[in-house]
Amino acid sequence: MLGRIGVAVLLCAALAAPAAHAAGPKVEFARFDAAAIRRALDGDRLVLLVLDVPWSGFARRADQELWTDPAIVAALAEGFVAVRERADLRP
Repeated sequence: MLGRIGVAVLLCAALAAPAAHAAGPKVEFARFDAAAIRRALDGDRLVLLVLDVPWSGFARRADQELWTDPAIVAALAEGFVAVRERADLRP
């Protein structure tokens, strides 16, 4: 009985961890347009272009884990203009 409770507690903690992580800072994506390019040029930063599609499991996982990681958020904010487009709408 105690073993099942322990497993349930660990499972709840594991499921809650991404939600808590997602509640923090997130990468602020811009649209890929002339204004984004201008911001990159004016700030001497690179453009990070992310192309994804809504049905991609990797894209959903990146939304939950990658684009909410505080170290990644800080690094991208410092040296990049992050832009994101749907690959199926803007090929």
